[in-house]
Parts: sequence; C-alpha cells; structure tokens
Amino acid sequence: MAAEAVGIGPGDKVFVPTMTFTASAEIIRYLGGDPVFLDVEYGSCLLTPEILEAGIKRCPGAKAVVVVHFGGRAARMEQGAGSKEQGGGGVSVFGRGGGEGAQRAESIA
Repeated sequence: MAAEAVGIGPGDKVFVPTMTFTASAEIIRYLGGDPVFLDVEYGSCLLTPEILEAGIKRCPGAKAVVVVHFGGRAARMEQGAGSKEQGGGGVSVFGRGGGEGAQRAESIA
C-alpha cells in the first residue's frame, strides 16, 4: 500500500535491499515499477545511508526506497539520506516503522 500511496507506477525505479523477502520487490513489479537492488552492509544485512547515497548517484532517477529491518535490527535511515542537499532528488522512503511497527511513507526532500 505504501508503494501505491507514493505513486509508484510503470517505469518508476525503486531501491530494494538484496537481503529481503521477495514481496519487497514483487510489489514494485506489480505496480509496473522496476526494483533496483542495493547491496547491504556486511554483518548487519541492512541498508545504510551511505549505501543509499551511492545508489542515488548510480541511479539518480529512483523514486523511492524500501527499507527492510532485519534480524531484530532497525535500519538507520536518517532524514538526510537522499535529500536534495546531498545530491538526491528527494526519495520516498517506506518501511520506516512507527512506534508500533506501523508502515508509513515519508518523503525525504
């Protein structure tokens, strides 16, 4: 639902971590988008702001990132990652669970 809420559609590129369940990328394809897989940090199996920033440099037209928390660890996606000030075009982030683990979409811009 979050991918649909931020308007993911045909041709949109969305960052997805390599260490995840297939549904994380499958929903992007279902909506017509193209998943762009990003490697994860060794040891934690999580995306980091640095990995995301490198991904944005390689694929500046990406519209969003699916953040996956893994093994009881929360991925740290500070507000600045992917921001316009850091060279990103403003990337929507989903999977940043709230206090009760709720999924929500946020725009980093």
